[in-house]
Amino acid sequence: MINETGFHKDTVDIFTSDVDHSMNSARFIEWIGFAASHLRLYHGLTARIAIIIDNAAWHNELTEESKPPKRSWRKEQIQQWLTEHKVTFDPKLTKAELLETAFHHVPPKQYKTNVAAMEYDVEIVRLPIKYCVLNLIELAWAQLKGYVRTNNTLFRLTDIHSLSQEYMAAVDEDTSVRFIEHAQKAEETFRKADNFMEEEMEPNLVDDDDEDIDPDVYLDSTDDDDGC
Repeated sequence: MINETGFHKDTVDIFTSDVDHSMNSARFIEWIGFAASHLRLYHGLTARIAIIIDNAAWHNELTEESKPPKRSWRKEQIQQWLTEHKVTFDPKLTKAELLETAFHHVPPKQYKTNVAAMEYDVEIVRLPIKYCVLNLIELAWAQLKGYVRTNNTLFRLTDIHSLSQEYMAAVDEDTSVRFIEHAQKAEETFRKADNFMEEEMEPNLVDDDDEDIDPDVYLDSTDDDDGC
């Protein structure tokens, strides 16, 4: 994590990525729980705390209770999903009809990341999808990789670990504030563009396709990948 004073060093997790240890949902959720507990302990019970994240796939794993049915499921699986969610249905319905019934009873999305953070009353704020420029950690990550690339002369994993620590220790308040200002300028640009679209463009647009949109299409996907 990074804020206006630099990296939150007590919650930094540096590890070697291999077959047995790589970034995935389970590891991230474990880290979120650790980070949230540490922040709550440091800031006290009454402080409002939020962690800002992007929409990487491992950030957005749904809880079992909020996962929608999949179109690839067998008819029996859809019936089981409906039963588990206490939805009444006619056993004579076709698979397509069962899916339509299920899609009208899908619970609101609940992310495992949010659940882990809320155990410590820490809010999770997600950035808009595909807006990596608003993510401070992306700016820091780019600089960290450049620092390691420039100074990694022996090409040893231990050196990469040390150089990563060196860079994070060197990121001070001035550097962090520049990251924040960069993101804020981008945000202001997007806001102005939205206002321009709303005030100047949208009144002149005619969309005849609204009735053709299937509101349930999005339910096939349980994860939004930020693609950054």
